[in-house]
Amino acid sequence: MIDWVLRAPQACIQSDLEMDPEIFNPAALVPPATVVLADPDETYRDLARVILEREGYVVRAFATDKEMADVLRRGPVDLLILEYLLPGASIDDIVGSIRENPRTSRLPVLVVTSVRKVEAQVLAMDMGADGWLSKPYESRVLLAHVRSLVRLKRLNDETEHFESVLASLSSAVEAKDPYTRGHSERVSALSTLIASEMGMSNQEQLLMRRAGLVHDIGKLVVDLSFIHKPGKLDDHEWEIMRTHPEAGARICAPLKSALPLIPLVRHHHEKLNGKGYPDGLVEDQISPAVRVISVADVYDALTTSRPYRAALTHVAAMDILNREVKDGAWDSDVVSIVDRIGEEAYGSRT
Repeated sequence: MIDWVLRAPQACIQSDLEMDPEIFNPAALVPPATVVLADPDETYRDLARVILEREGYVVRAFATDKEMADVLRRGPVDLLILEYLLPGASIDDIVGSIRENPRTSRLPVLVVTSVRKVEAQVLAMDMGADGWLSKPYESRVLLAHVRSLVRLKRLNDETEHFESVLASLSSAVEAKDPYTRGHSERVSALSTLIASEMGMSNQEQLLMRRAGLVHDIGKLVVDLSFIHKPGKLDDHEWEIMRTHPEAGARICAPLKSALPLIPLVRHHHEKLNGKGYPDGLVEDQISPAVRVISVADVYDALTTSRPYRAALTHVAAMDILNREVKDGAWDSDVVSIVDRIGEEAYGSRT
């Protein structure tokens, strides 16, 4: 049942696409890439334009860097193709200014030139150029470079946009409860630190960072009008509170980029001894990533003030976590890492 729940969102997306590909074609929603070309050589400038436009790219071609600069400022642009020798301009100044400007810092730059000095290529790459292609070139080689760099740009754009969406969702959750303000960011940071200490890959650390930001996203759709009461929750209120992990998983399900986050959002309140919720998972059913985020979540909750109690010190929080390790709730390795890094990273709050 649990495996089916985690696979279901992806299965639904696939079945919808397979049912009638003409109804929903994601490629049709992506605008053609815009390529800016700066080359004083009219022959090569026109040649490159024809090659790229034939492949569906939108091309803006210029003879000088000054004409090019205005287009870059207005954007959006997916790739800059640059001749090394532009009149009145040096490659280090052009590429350097592009990398220093936040608006264009991620813009891929391909240098296409007849210059064959190794020193020139080294300088361009050191300044931040992403590729070097010598003239004369075959059209398929140019297109291979362009496809690769445009794909890189759009991947970076998607990642940046997704991170912004996660941050916005995190802020929306915490706007409902001032006592948890900053909680998601701290769980995100602590989970990433723990993952690093455990030797997890960069991709796994990225997953932890993102999951930390949205682990409580289900609270957006759960009635938490009782959240500010000074005492403990009654049975009815507790049942409502326990629904937020499932609600969070449902919110993430339609978002393709959020699919890897679903198990962490749904299971961040599970415990190794089966006493967690919503699925009562035990031991090997709980992934290392979930073990990390669940402990980070509890530690941050213990060391911040809530309506029903003041924030605990690092030592007091660790006493509770270690007792619960003995009860089989948490991964002892994860808790040991929190004990080692938690006081330095978070103890200043108490």
